[in-house]
Amino acid sequence: MSDAVEQLMLGKTWEQFCEALKSAGQQILRPEAPDTPLDRAEGYRYLSRLVRVALEMHVEFADPDFPGFIVPSHETIKIGADSPDNLYMSARLDGRNEYRVSGRRGTVATLNFATKKGGYANRDGRMDGTGFLAAKDMTFEADGRFELTLSRQPQPGNWLPMEADTNQLLVRQTFLDRRTEQPAQLRIERIGGSAKPKPLDPSCFTTIYRAPAPSSAIPRACSPTGRKVIAPASTACLRPTRRFARPPAATPTSSTTMATGNSKRMRRC
Repeated sequence: MSDAVEQLMLGKTWEQFCEALKSAGQQILRPEAPDTPLDRAEGYRYLSRLVRVALEMHVEFADPDFPGFIVPSHETIKIGADSPDNLYMSARLDGRNEYRVSGRRGTVATLNFATKKGGYANRDGRMDGTGFLAAKDMTFEADGRFELTLSRQPQPGNWLPMEADTNQLLVRQTFLDRRTEQPAQLRIERIGGSAKPKPLDPSCFTTIYRAPAPSSAIPRACSPTGRKVIAPASTACLRPTRRFARPPAATPTSSTTMATGNSKRMRRC
């Protein structure tokens, strides 16, 4: 039994996670951080939201051999710079595999697909593109049905490139009128590849990004291969004005997703 698995079985991994989360909360108490009651409350709420999306992305939907779509930013999970007119969806990938996205186009004004590598958890904070395809350049059936292949080698029909280190699919849908437009219905599945399932690595669950200095701390997303909790860098830009047209939609929890959502305006610094 490896040391990491032994730590998990003894409950030490969970204790380390709780300690890491406690440490993340200290970011909100930095001397230079806003210290009004509202800012403090929003800071802790922001941290709880980042923890929720981290667990969703890197525990529940972490396996690229059995991918599924999640909505990483919506009315109750904010990542700091999302557009209220967009519906975001993401899925974990392994560039050594091949995948198929299928579903219906819907009537949303803009739909595009992008494969990514890297991530905000990297030291340089880079998330680089490895492929991009917009719906205007795709072919659809008369009823809006389509299939899209993700692979390193070109494929006939709708094809989205990947590279060996591709680790994420990001889907953006942009609405002009949420009251009348229908989002795309999407499903993703692995259809081939050479990647082997990764062994359990509980130590990733308790790893946390630590800024080199408070003045340069920036939000960091989860590791593409681990389960890192994110520490917020500042609470200064977290004041929602809560403009809902209707109650917020639930975050999809299955690989077959009919994505819905509403706008929530954020005042940005």
